[in-house]
Amino acid sequence: MTGLALLAKYTALLLGPIFLFLAVGFWWPRRRDIDLHCFLKGGVIVLTTAVLVIGAGYNFSFDYSLYWGGLKKIYSDYPQGMQYYLFGKVLDKPVWYYYLAAYIVKVPVPIMIMLVLSFLSVVRSRARNEASLFMLVPVICIILVTFFDRHNLGLRRILPLFPFLLLFLAEATVSRQGRRGAMLVTVLLGWMVFEAWNIYPHHLSYINSFAGGPKQGPYLLDDSNIDWGQDLPGLAAWQKKNYGSRPIKLFYNGMADPVAYGINPLQMDQKEILYPQPGVYAISAHNLVWFRTIKINQGYDVDWLTKYQPVAQAGYSIYIYDFPRSRRFPGSNSTGRR
Repeated sequence: MTGLALLAKYTALLLGPIFLFLAVGFWWPRRRDIDLHCFLKGGVIVLTTAVLVIGAGYNFSFDYSLYWGGLKKIYSDYPQGMQYYLFGKVLDKPVWYYYLAAYIVKVPVPIMIMLVLSFLSVVRSRARNEASLFMLVPVICIILVTFFDRHNLGLRRILPLFPFLLLFLAEATVSRQGRRGAMLVTVLLGWMVFEAWNIYPHHLSYINSFAGGPKQGPYLLDDSNIDWGQDLPGLAAWQKKNYGSRPIKLFYNGMADPVAYGINPLQMDQKEILYPQPGVYAISAHNLVWFRTIKINQGYDVDWLTKYQPVAQAGYSIYIYDFPRSRRFPGSNSTGRR
């Protein structure tokens, strides 16, 4: 299974330190009962079998240069000078705390409260320390690796830690005895259900209530945290209801074809970023964030998020602006905002 995991994702290389820490944590309190030589021999068997499975995965060639070559290509297609975005600031370099910050604003508040309570519960109950070890070591290893991540690309990069965190939460919750503990857990779970129901079906753009909710998304984060091109169906429904078959200017972040969803789009040119023309514009949140980077890097006043007020949104990832003909922009036929 370890070999198959290593074949499937390079992320599975984290299993190495995870297994090592777990083995030490499991063996140390039993060191008088478990022979170290026997324990190490089992580890060698696991490692050897995993390596053989990897070699067999390359058409039984056992050419490990193929695996190593793929590993070296990670990040190789990212352009030099790439910029990142966190809490409204454009960053020239990745920051070590990016994923912790994204976690704080993306994870529902009741889950974070339950995790804090779970940590306190485990500290008070030594009987559950070993079970907690097997759930927290993977989490710690994943978080430590993110401190050295060369690209801050979204909470999705640390999704593997969530099953372990939720299992830890469940294990620790079992130890909360008494009526008050049960009531508290029930309230927090109810709150979680409400959060999930309230954001449906726009879960990808979720921002927790303490951070201001999903409408604050583009002011805090970017990329797959907010906008993965998921709201074309919502835009198509809005256009059909409010604009009929008339075309709209579309600046879309995604790979799907808007026409396939029934949208009648016109291409938005670069001049319109500075000087919007009369009409309706639908712009993806990721592109609105990009406008902010233009303002910071080049000094142009193109920060639509603060300069203009949208008339509607398709989900939380496409913002819709309507510029009337009755107002005038410098260098164009309209000004002001609606």
